[in-house]
Amino acid sequence: MPTVVAIVLVTTMVVMGFTLPKAFAGVTATIKNTVSTAGSQAFLNCHEAATSLGAGSTFAAFEMDTGRSNTSNEVDLSGNGRTGRYLVRSTVKTDVGCTRDAPFSSVTFNGTSQCLYMTSTSTSQLSPNVFSVEAWFMTTKKNGNGKIVGFGNSRNTAADSVMDRHIYLDTDGRIVFGVYPGSIKTVVTDAGTDYADGHWHHVVGTMAASGATVGQRLYVDGELAMENTSVTSAEGNNNGFWKVGCGSLNNWQNADGSNYTGPSYFTGQIQYAAVYKVALTDQQVKDHYEAGIA
Repeated sequence: MPTVVAIVLVTTMVVMGFTLPKAFAGVTATIKNTVSTAGSQAFLNCHEAATSLGAGSTFAAFEMDTGRSNTSNEVDLSGNGRTGRYLVRSTVKTDVGCTRDAPFSSVTFNGTSQCLYMTSTSTSQLSPNVFSVEAWFMTTKKNGNGKIVGFGNSRNTAADSVMDRHIYLDTDGRIVFGVYPGSIKTVVTDAGTDYADGHWHHVVGTMAASGATVGQRLYVDGELAMENTSVTSAEGNNNGFWKVGCGSLNNWQNADGSNYTGPSYFTGQIQYAAVYKVALTDQQVKDHYEAGIA
């Protein structure tokens, strides 16, 4: 009898999507009946997914919800101590966020002044060519939006003079992941789908010259949107800073190749933004997406 009770409890956690403490690992369960079989899930929530690679493979990761007492700072979940700081004290929206995480909330970016940057100049990097950038976002801002996450040479403003390795929404609500190895190289979502739709979306951009995910790759909601295997490097020989929600997009492009004329600051909600020192695989991206949905 005790064995039967344990099996029912684990199955309920997977099927019903109960929220569990962040320390729990992923759960795998199988239902032995004539109707259905439950599969496996790598992570129970976005917190687990964002911290799964550890300090050695993560540059920085930020939760970006109300699970903190300081509305000016964000703790670096990677363990590397790269504290994030908001340009203005952060506010949250409590009905948007990764569905299994508690609290269920995300930070509001106002489109004019809000930005999350790293507090120390020692957090600059020398133009990495192997990396992944990741975030969850929601927006209804049409006709162009600011940078969701990206790399630039200004630490705590949007006034970059050198900038790339960034993800943003263009004037048609298409998602763009761009790098600049001497010229603009973008991978984009398909025409006709507007991601400024008021729904929660997961986005990842990766870059690597070798391994399972070669080239420049853009993923949206767990699926590969576009790749360019011939692009294996970005802007070189400059120190830069990773920022969330802001950064210059001067002289960049919409998904159709026309000039981007939108703002430098993002309008909407962002949660669980992270930068990794490796290129996430297709399966890792899918696992991270599935950690944040019902």
